[in-house]
Amino acid sequence: MEPDKRTDHNIYFAPMEGITGHVYRSAHAHHFSGIDRYYLPFIAAHATHTMKNKEKKDVSPAQNVGLCAIPQVLTKNTDDFLWTVDELTALGYREINLNFGCPSPTVTSKGKGAAFLGEPDELDRFLESIFEELQRHGLLAAERTEVGGGRERDASERAE
Repeated sequence: MEPDKRTDHNIYFAPMEGITGHVYRSAHAHHFSGIDRYYLPFIAAHATHTMKNKEKKDVSPAQNVGLCAIPQVLTKNTDDFLWTVDELTALGYREINLNFGCPSPTVTSKGKGAAFLGEPDELDRFLESIFEELQRHGLLAAERTEVGGGRERDASERAE
Protein backbone atom coordinates (compact mmCIF):
# COMPACT_ATOMS: atom_id res chain seq x y z
CA MET A 1 0.00 0.00 0.00
CA GLU A 2 1.36 3.41 -0.95
CA PRO A 3 1.77 6.18 1.63
CA ASP A 4 -1.05 8.72 1.79
CA LYS A 5 -0.30 11.70 -0.49
CA ARG A 6 -3.11 14.00 0.75
CA THR A 7 -0.95 16.11 3.06
CA ASP A 8 2.37 17.88 2.86
CA HIS A 9 3.62 15.97 5.88
CA ASN A 10 3.98 12.24 6.28
CA ILE A 11 3.25 10.58 9.59
CA TYR A 12 5.28 7.50 10.43
CA PHE A 13 4.35 5.17 13.26
CA ALA A 14 7.47 3.98 15.08
CA PRO A 15 7.39 0.79 17.13
CA MET A 16 7.77 0.64 20.89
CA GLU A 17 9.28 -2.58 22.19
CA GLY A 18 6.69 -4.97 23.57
CA ILE A 19 3.76 -2.63 22.86
CA THR A 20 3.17 -2.00 19.16
CA GLY A 21 2.83 -5.51 17.76
CA HIS A 22 0.35 -6.48 15.07
CA VAL A 23 -2.68 -6.40 17.39
CA TYR A 24 -1.93 -2.83 18.51
CA ARG A 25 -1.18 -1.68 14.94
CA SER A 26 -4.44 -3.13 13.62
CA ALA A 27 -6.47 -1.53 16.41
CA HIS A 28 -4.69 1.79 15.93
CA ALA A 29 -5.28 1.78 12.16
CA HIS A 30 -8.94 0.89 12.68
CA HIS A 31 -9.57 3.80 15.06
CA PHE A 32 -7.14 6.45 13.79
CA SER A 33 -6.40 7.49 10.23
CA GLY A 34 -3.57 9.42 8.64
CA ILE A 35 -0.60 7.16 9.32
CA ASP A 36 1.48 6.91 6.14
CA ARG A 37 3.81 4.13 7.26
CA TYR A 38 3.84 1.68 10.11
CA TYR A 39 7.36 0.59 10.98
CA LEU A 40 7.28 -2.90 12.42
CA PRO A 41 9.25 -3.96 15.51
CA PHE A 42 12.74 -4.98 14.44
CA ILE A 43 13.74 -8.49 13.51
CA ALA A 44 17.00 -9.38 15.21
CA ALA A 45 18.74 -11.22 12.37
CA HIS A 46 21.23 -13.79 13.60
CA ALA A 47 23.37 -16.72 12.48
CA THR A 48 20.68 -19.39 13.00
CA HIS A 49 18.75 -17.84 10.09
CA THR A 50 15.42 -18.29 11.81
CA MET A 51 12.78 -15.85 12.99
CA LYS A 52 11.02 -16.07 16.32
CA ASN A 53 7.30 -16.88 16.11
CA LYS A 54 6.49 -13.38 17.38
CA GLU A 55 8.59 -11.87 14.56
CA LYS A 56 6.89 -14.09 11.98
CA LYS A 57 3.46 -12.98 13.18
CA ASP A 58 4.43 -9.30 13.17
CA VAL A 59 5.65 -9.38 9.56
CA SER A 60 2.89 -11.63 8.25
CA PRO A 61 1.03 -9.80 5.47
CA ALA A 62 -2.20 -11.21 6.93
CA GLN A 63 -1.55 -9.20 10.11
CA ASN A 64 -0.88 -5.96 8.22
CA VAL A 65 -3.75 -5.80 5.72
CA GLY A 66 -4.37 -2.27 4.50
CA LEU A 67 -1.25 -0.85 6.17
CA CYS A 68 1.90 0.45 4.57
CA ALA A 69 4.00 -1.79 6.82
CA ILE A 70 7.78 -1.53 6.76
CA PRO A 71 9.77 -4.30 8.47
CA GLN A 72 12.97 -3.37 10.27
CA VAL A 73 16.10 -5.49 10.54
CA LEU A 74 18.68 -5.15 13.28
CA THR A 75 22.06 -6.74 12.55
CA LYS A 76 25.67 -6.04 11.74
CA ASN A 77 26.25 -9.23 9.76
CA THR A 78 25.87 -9.24 5.98
CA ASP A 79 24.82 -12.89 5.60
CA ASP A 80 22.24 -12.61 8.38
CA PHE A 81 20.83 -9.43 6.85
CA LEU A 82 20.61 -10.95 3.37
CA TRP A 83 18.89 -14.09 4.70
CA THR A 84 16.31 -11.88 6.40
CA VAL A 85 15.84 -9.84 3.22
CA ASP A 86 15.15 -13.06 1.30
CA GLU A 87 12.53 -14.07 3.86
CA LEU A 88 10.84 -10.67 3.80
CA THR A 89 10.83 -10.33 0.01
CA ALA A 90 9.25 -13.79 -0.19
CA LEU A 91 6.42 -12.33 1.90
CA GLY A 92 6.03 -9.48 -0.61
CA TYR A 93 7.93 -6.67 1.10
CA ARG A 94 9.73 -4.29 -1.26
CA GLU A 95 11.03 -1.88 1.38
CA ILE A 96 12.97 -3.02 4.42
CA ASN A 97 14.41 -0.68 7.02
CA LEU A 98 17.93 -1.33 8.29
CA ASN A 99 17.90 -0.07 11.88
CA PHE A 100 20.95 1.91 12.97
CA GLY A 101 19.01 3.93 15.52
CA CYS A 102 18.15 1.68 18.43
CA PRO A 103 19.82 3.15 21.53
CA SER A 104 18.79 0.35 23.90
CA PRO A 105 21.74 -0.94 25.95
CA THR A 106 20.67 -4.54 25.27
CA VAL A 107 21.22 -3.80 21.57
CA THR A 108 24.21 -1.46 21.69
CA SER A 109 26.16 -3.78 24.01
CA LYS A 110 26.27 -6.21 21.05
CA GLY A 111 27.58 -3.48 18.73
CA LYS A 112 24.25 -3.24 16.88
CA GLY A 113 21.79 -0.40 16.40
CA ALA A 114 23.22 2.99 17.33
CA ALA A 115 26.52 1.40 18.42
CA PHE A 116 27.22 0.32 14.83
CA LEU A 117 27.49 4.01 13.89
CA GLY A 118 30.57 4.20 16.11
CA GLU A 119 32.39 1.71 13.85
CA PRO A 120 32.57 3.64 10.54
CA ASP A 121 34.98 1.30 8.74
CA GLU A 122 33.01 -1.81 9.66
CA LEU A 123 29.76 -0.03 8.80
CA ASP A 124 31.09 1.03 5.39
CA ARG A 125 32.12 -2.55 4.58
CA PHE A 126 28.73 -3.83 5.69
CA LEU A 127 26.82 -1.31 3.58
CA GLU A 128 28.96 -1.86 0.50
CA SER A 129 28.41 -5.60 0.73
CA ILE A 130 24.63 -5.33 0.91
CA PHE A 131 23.84 -2.58 -1.61
CA GLU A 132 24.36 -4.83 -4.62
CA GLU A 133 22.07 -7.46 -3.14
CA LEU A 134 19.40 -4.91 -2.31
CA GLN A 135 19.40 -3.75 -5.92
CA ARG A 136 19.07 -7.36 -7.06
CA HIS A 137 15.90 -7.59 -4.95
CA GLY A 138 14.62 -4.26 -6.25
CA LEU A 139 14.59 -2.82 -2.72
CA LEU A 140 15.15 0.72 -1.54
CA ALA A 141 18.24 1.32 0.56
CA ALA A 142 17.48 3.41 3.64
CA GLU A 143 19.00 3.62 7.07
CA ARG A 144 17.40 4.69 10.31
CA THR A 145 19.29 6.76 12.83
CA GLU A 146 18.03 8.68 15.82
CA VAL A 147 19.19 11.99 17.17
CA GLY A 148 21.03 11.49 20.43
CA GLY A 149 23.91 9.49 21.78
CA GLY A 150 26.49 11.88 20.32
CA ARG A 151 26.42 10.23 16.89
CA GLU A 152 24.68 12.96 14.87
CA ARG A 153 27.90 14.33 13.36
CA ASP A 154 29.15 10.84 12.47
CA ALA A 155 25.91 10.02 10.65
CA SER A 156 25.84 13.30 8.73
CA GLU A 157 29.48 12.88 7.67
CA ARG A 158 28.68 9.41 6.33
CA ALA A 159 25.74 10.81 4.39
CA GLU A 160 28.06 13.21 2.56
